[in-house]
Parts: sequence; C-alpha cells; structure tokens
Amino acid sequence: MSGSRLRLPYGAAALCGIVALGLTTARAAVPVGAGSGSTPRGYGANVKPVTSPMRLTYQYRVGDVRRYKVLGLFTGHFPPFAKAGSPPIHLMTLLDYAATVKKVSEKGADVEFNVENATLGVLEKEPGADGKVDPSSVAEYPIGLAQVQKIFNATATFRPNGAIVSIKGGDASNLKIDLGIDLRKLFLVTAPVIFADKPVKSGEEWTFDDGLLGSKPGKTVYTGHLLSLSAAGASVTAIVSQQAASFVDSKLDKEGNSTDKVADVVGSLVGKVSLSATSHLVGSADPAPNGPGVGGRMESSHMALTANLKRTLPDPEQPGKQEITDIDITARLTVTPFTPPLKHAPAIKHGAVAPKDRVGATAKSSESSK
Repeated sequence: MSGSRLRLPYGAAALCGIVALGLTTARAAVPVGAGSGSTPRGYGANVKPVTSPMRLTYQYRVGDVRRYKVLGLFTGHFPPFAKAGSPPIHLMTLLDYAATVKKVSEKGADVEFNVENATLGVLEKEPGADGKVDPSSVAEYPIGLAQVQKIFNATATFRPNGAIVSIKGGDASNLKIDLGIDLRKLFLVTAPVIFADKPVKSGEEWTFDDGLLGSKPGKTVYTGHLLSLSAAGASVTAIVSQQAASFVDSKLDKEGNSTDKVADVVGSLVGKVSLSATSHLVGSADPAPNGPGVGGRMESSHMALTANLKRTLPDPEQPGKQEITDIDITARLTVTPFTPPLKHAPAIKHGAVAPKDRVGATAKSSESSK
C-alpha cells in the first residue's frame, strides 16, 4: 500500500473515520511537546555520555508483551468538519496498543499488534503547549472498537533495525482519501525509526525509505539523527529524531475518493505532509559481531505532523466549474508505555452462593496465579 487512504463521510462515520488518521497515544495529562529535552526513565546523576559509535537495534524476545498508550491531538480544516475560513475543529484520539512478540527467527521478529481500547473526542479548544486536556472540555464520541481493530490490528515481521519484512492483517481498503499517511502501518508508532545498518555516534544522520508516511519512491523521504547516547549502569539510552515528508498527488472520483481508474477521475488532491519525531530507545549493550550495539525497545516518542493539501472537485452548485478546498491539519502525537490495572474478582460475601460463571472465573484466576 503506497499511502494512507481515509474516507470522510458525513455524520458519525466521519468522526469514526478520523481515528484512521490515528497516529496517537498516552494519557491526556501527559505533555505532548516534551521533545528531546525530556528525561527518560532511569536517568540520574550516574549518567555518562557514550562517545564511541554504536549499532542501534530493537530487541524482541518471544512472549514479550508491551502496551502503549497513543494520544493524538488534531487541529485544522478538513471536510466535512471545518472548511477554510471557518473556525478549526479540534479532535482527540486515544488508542491502547498491545504488542506481543510471537516468534523470532532469521527472517526477523513476528510482532502481533492489537488495539485494546479506542476513544474519540471533540475538544472545545486546542490544548496548550503542554498538551494537557481538560476532561470537562471533551465531548466523547462513541466509536466501535471492532471497526478500529479491523483497520489497525496486524502482525508485522521486523528486522533488528526496524525495517519491515512483511505485514499480515490490517484493512484500510475502505479509507479512501490519501492524506500521505500509511494507516496500515500505524503500529510503527512503537518503532518509528529504521536504524542505520552500521554503528553511529551522537550527531550522525542516516536516511531510510519506510515509516508512518508509507513507502513511495521519489515521494517520501526519511532522515534519522542520533541526538545523544548515554549509559547509566547497565542501561543505555539513545535519543533519536527523524524528519520525514510525503508528497501527495492523488486522483479523485466524483465522491472525492482516491481512485486508480482513469475513467472515474474528475478531480485531484495534491500537497505535502511533514512529520518530525523524537524517540527514546532504552536497552542494554549488545556486543554484536558486526560492531558494538544497543538493543532495546522504544520507551517514549513525541511526534508532530502537518498536512497542507488542496482538493479540486467539480462544483456541485455550478456545473462546469471546479471547487477548490484547502485542507490543513496539525497534529501532536505522544506514545508512552503503560501497564493496565489488575482486574480483581468481586468479593463474595460470607454465606453467599456465587453464580456458576463467577466461580469458574475465580477458579481460572487462581490457577493462573500459581
């Protein structure tokens, strides 16, 4: 799939569809704009800079389960929500992602991604620079979890440097408007950078060809940058940034959906989508035979996205004329790991008879805790 495609119908389905923009995570109280100056877990007075080049890799072990919260804050003008010249709309999306390592082989690591919870909200106003959202200002909109899972649940095979070997599952076929984001690869919020195939040191850059904006030769560009590399005891932290751009040039049918059928083309969608991100990789030293390295998992990531597009379609009120719509979107995205609260079986009062299904559930819980 060359890029994201998002259908924006009217009404409730339209609001549900914006979750497909869903580059998102973390509690609403988590600041979004922390950037490279934030302090990763494990930092303290004993932190020492690592000056020698290191090979960066993602470390996957069979059975590992990592959960991430993804918060997305979107502001802008995009039909049918808000048109140019009108006040912008402000949206919030929250996704809970579980990443389970199913298999590790010479081909790579098979990681199963499952969306466990999804929330969509309309905000009264754009959050401030700290990204905090006042819960009282959110109008939560109902959205079907099964619909979100159909789009985003997938199993991906990763090479150690983060390059994708294959993807199974995920279905964005009903999301038709190309906004320069590869929605089937939304799980890449948990591994947003493809690392260099050689050891690098602080300050060095490298290019790669795939990511959240998809892989379109000549139309997508990615650059990674190792900002810093530090060690605290056995723990090593790499702070990595990326800059990415996708150039959108889609043909549209009469309904405004992207199409490859020449006979159906009546309009176009052109423009540019830009993405910048800063991520923390936390792990341990890995004395690989092809150079000293760091193997770990992403601890947090902060992203910023902007889209500036121009849509041209026949004007429904003036036959023979074209209607040009400016679409502008800015998004702040935060990804953080989390541990879900433990679910406890309800207490049974002394002398009461527990329902059969509850007794069974309690028994299973007891067995699993052994």
